[in-house]
Amino acid sequence: MFFYWAFFLGFCDVAYGQVVSPLTPKGGIKQSAISHRQSASLSADDRKLAESDTRKCLVKVALGQTHVRERTGRNDGVEVRKYLKILHLPEGTPYCGAFIEWVYRQCGINANVQAPAVAYSWMKYPNRIVWNKGPIRDKKVPLSGDVAVFTWRQRTGGVRHHCELVAEWQDDEEVEDFVTVGANTSAPRWVKVKGEGVHKKLREKEEAVVSNHIAPYPPKGELLRPIAIF
Repeated sequence: MFFYWAFFLGFCDVAYGQVVSPLTPKGGIKQSAISHRQSASLSADDRKLAESDTRKCLVKVALGQTHVRERTGRNDGVEVRKYLKILHLPEGTPYCGAFIEWVYRQCGINANVQAPAVAYSWMKYPNRIVWNKGPIRDKKVPLSGDVAVFTWRQRTGGVRHHCELVAEWQDDEEVEDFVTVGANTSAPRWVKVKGEGVHKKLREKEEAVVSNHIAPYPPKGELLRPIAIF
């Protein structure tokens, strides 16, 4: 199985965490898509098909950005400004969360995440979590288009968070890694053009907290409670 991943992706390095001031996204969605309200009126099969198309769109859009590199290695450059602009953030701000928000909007999806620029925000809704460094509850399986958050403890104390889009996940206990597309991260060893930017990565399942922001949403009136740092 190792050779499968090596062929598909290669080896990868560690990304850097993203923590910025919370800001709520503004602006419209570029592409049209079936809204969650419209989805409620569809049959189960049609909803499943619509969700599958949405997930394919998210991965395709994210992979289409893997050419992006920072201009000087300081969270800067034309493409980086594009991601940050939708959240009204200045160039130089960590942008892993802004990138995911940007990808979702390109596919017509409102992830309904408070403060999406903060990586931790993508895992703070308990009822959306499908994987917490291992199967949880009814053993839901992460899917392409879900969002993975990683927490790394720093030598100086404290933690840092980083989020990436799930590109491929195999529901196999023997497969310990999964494929992501992330921004504001270092280049894997196999990439010829080095530099911080948008990269396809190979991550360990046991390091990830994965949330589904496409299908499940809190029932009306339910409080959005933050969860503990894992």
